[in-house]
Amino acid sequence: MSQQIKISDHQSKSILEILKAGTALSHQEAEKKNLAKKIIDHTISLEEYKKLLFINWKAYRSIEQYLYQNKHILPNELTSLVSYDKSNRLQKDLNALGVLLDHSQENSISCPENSSVDSLIGFLYVIEGSMLGGMLIAKHISQCPSLEHIRNPYFFSGKSKDQMKNWKEFCMYLNNQKYTESNIQKALDAANKAFTFFS
Repeated sequence: MSQQIKISDHQSKSILEILKAGTALSHQEAEKKNLAKKIIDHTISLEEYKKLLFINWKAYRSIEQYLYQNKHILPNELTSLVSYDKSNRLQKDLNALGVLLDHSQENSISCPENSSVDSLIGFLYVIEGSMLGGMLIAKHISQCPSLEHIRNPYFFSGKSKDQMKNWKEFCMYLNNQKYTESNIQKALDAANKAFTFFS
């Protein structure tokens, strides 16, 4: 659940700092349940890795579809961030491991019905920020005994150039805008919801 915030309590903080603080509990909860931690400690099995990829595929696909369907309300500066790139790369990884996806599951996660720029920003905050963690995870794939044979993963590729570029563009946009308490709360609600998709 997203905590209610008061802008007066955060006047010295940037929107990114408020989003980070306001989603900290959801982020921690998602990380606790997420199998990615087993890549970091090199204990993940191949079946657990497939499960991780599948959970991530469902989450990213649902969020990307939501963003794509509402792309027309986003400011021009953010439309380049909307694509199916993340879920497509996850699908390639799953296919390479012999996992055939049932596309009827694409819409198994429910996104908000009432879309706003603020809710889209909340979802973008989570999926673009998550790619920074993915860069760290990528460094550990080859060190996991059960994943040694996976030489060139598509999703956890470790290719940081585009990921950092997207994140910097997103942050620059946010830091150049003015937000009301209502704007921030809607973004926080969406971001906290997005974190639940990954567990």
